[in-house]
Amino acid sequence: MNTVMITFIPKIIFGMQLIGTMYMLYLSYQIYRMDTSESSTDNKTGTLLSGFFMQFLNPKVVLFTITVIPSFVLPNYTDAPAVTISVIVITIIGFFAFITWVLFGTVFKHFLQKHKKIVNVIMALGLVYATIMIWI
Repeated sequence: MNTVMITFIPKIIFGMQLIGTMYMLYLSYQIYRMDTSESSTDNKTGTLLSGFFMQFLNPKVVLFTITVIPSFVLPNYTDAPAVTISVIVITIIGFFAFITWVLFGTVFKHFLQKHKKIVNVIMALGLVYATIMIWI
C-alpha cells in the first residue's frame, strides 16, 4: 500500500496544489469583500446539536486522531487498558484545545467586531501569503 501511495501522490500533487491555490484565493477574496456594515446583523447562531455534529466532522479532529493513535499509541502500547487510557488522554487534550479556542474567541470577540474591515484585510492577506507559500 505504501509503495502505491509513493508512486501515485507525486503524480497528482501539482493538481492538488493548483486546486488548493484556486480555493484559497477564492476564500481570501470572500474574506476581503465580506460585508462589515452594521446593517447586516443577521445573528445566525448554531445549536448544541449542530455544534456536536460539526465537532465530529471537523477534519482537524479526524486527522489528529488518525495521526496520534497509530503513530504514538499503538507502537508503544497494545493491551486494551493502555490503549483505552491513551484514547481518554487524547480526548481530554482535544477538549482542552477546544476550550482554549472558545476562551480566546470570547476574549477577542469585541476587538474583532470593532475592527472588522482591518481584520478581514489582514486575514485575506495572510491567506494569500499562505497560498504563495504553497509554491515556494
